[in-house]
Amino acid sequence: MTASRAALQEVDLVARADAVLLDWDGCLAYGDRMTPEAVRLIGRLAGKVAILSNNSTFLPEDLSRRIATHGVTLPPDRIFLAGHQTIRLAAERFGPGPALLMANDRLVGHAATLGLVHDEDRAVAAVLTRDPGFGYRSLTVAANLLRGGLPLLVSNPDTTHPDGAGGVVPETGALFRALQACVPLGPGQVTIVGKPSPQLFRAAMARMGAAPDRTVMIGDNPHTDIAGADALGIASILVNRAPGLPLARLA
Repeated sequence: MTASRAALQEVDLVARADAVLLDWDGCLAYGDRMTPEAVRLIGRLAGKVAILSNNSTFLPEDLSRRIATHGVTLPPDRIFLAGHQTIRLAAERFGPGPALLMANDRLVGHAATLGLVHDEDRAVAAVLTRDPGFGYRSLTVAANLLRGGLPLLVSNPDTTHPDGAGGVVPETGALFRALQACVPLGPGQVTIVGKPSPQLFRAAMARMGAAPDRTVMIGDNPHTDIAGADALGIASILVNRAPGLPLARLA
């Protein structure tokens, strides 16, 4: 099959879908800047788009405002971010109460509004997201708490994402690997919330009222976006990475 014919089939797949799930980093945006083709795609697909991202930096309302600066609208309730969802899940399971929160100030503040307060001494659970302040001390504290069996929620397994300038941005998965190098983690001790785990996919489909066979996932990572969709019977399109389709073709 020629590349142009495959592209036409994927364009048709998107057109027939009830819900189109879009990745953020490396797909719609690089270094948190949306590409022109991403803006066109969201504008064209309008009401059937949701963002499904392993992003562990923003809250949905932050991303919604950022998208609005490009002249397109996507409400926060159609933006599913791994960091935000991990905080929510931790609050449901372990809040209100103390926890070890390895996250940026924005997510730590949001956790507090849900009753989950950072407290290393009394923590009943640990939460790991893309924490820019993660360092030797963080690693030491977390490793020793986890050694005692503390449950750990991890926002995503990604080790990096592209920065748009040919480099990479270290991600939550890199910090998770550092912890794994320090301490063995027992069966059932770790919950990974982001892709390829099913939680984000199911939450997005429920919001969009779409069944898996009427949903399409578009992303740049075959190990998270594509593998997670395939496991649930969701059609998937790999973009912006060989042998994937350029997003501009869909837009």
